[in-house]
Amino acid sequence: MSKIPYHIGLIPDGNRRFTKKNKYSKLYTINYGWKKVRNFINFCIDYNIGMVSIYLISTENFKKRTDIIFMLNQLERILKEELKEKYFENKNIKVNFFGNRKSLSKSLLNQMKKIENKTNNNNGMKVNLLLDYDSKEEIINVVNKLIKLKKKLIKKNIDKNMLIDKPLDLIIRTGGYSRLSNFMLWNASYSEIFISKKLFPEFNKREFKKAIVFFSKIKRNFGI
Repeated sequence: MSKIPYHIGLIPDGNRRFTKKNKYSKLYTINYGWKKVRNFINFCIDYNIGMVSIYLISTENFKKRTDIIFMLNQLERILKEELKEKYFENKNIKVNFFGNRKSLSKSLLNQMKKIENKTNNNNGMKVNLLLDYDSKEEIINVVNKLIKLKKKLIKKNIDKNMLIDKPLDLIIRTGGYSRLSNFMLWNASYSEIFISKKLFPEFNKREFKKAIVFFSKIKRNFGI
């Protein structure tokens, strides 16, 4: 396949519908969902993808979910397990977390920092994990920063100051809905979008390959 995206964004939608459909516990779905995140990362490695950005929890969901404390506690546990297993280190993956850190506990932040530090010198695929992330807020923050620094409000300067400075080539959204949900709006300006009808826990390598084939067949004009 001649045309492979460098930067893939993932909107892993459908976890709650999967839980309800199969009458699973939230804990089971969180554990299974993380396994699927790992699988997705492995698919990207198999296709030599350079960077992947994964939308773990949006700020909107962070505010409205009644079970957010439970979810964050489980994420902290999962990250501890990842540190023990050295999955990211063994795969030569560099991990970074992005989003509002003020809302997170010190213990969770500590696990996030440990993973970032442990993988900082890795030179393989880059994995960006977005947690309590709000794309509109990010753009506002960048604009305010440039104004404060008395720099011109031009695309070049905004590009340089985004949390993730690489444009998205392909966005994969699972769960069947055709919307961006405030996900990396600046980076997504010219990205191709593949909508999978599969709920995220049902997403597999065959579906991933469909997304890559979809991308490879598109002539990218970077305009209308």
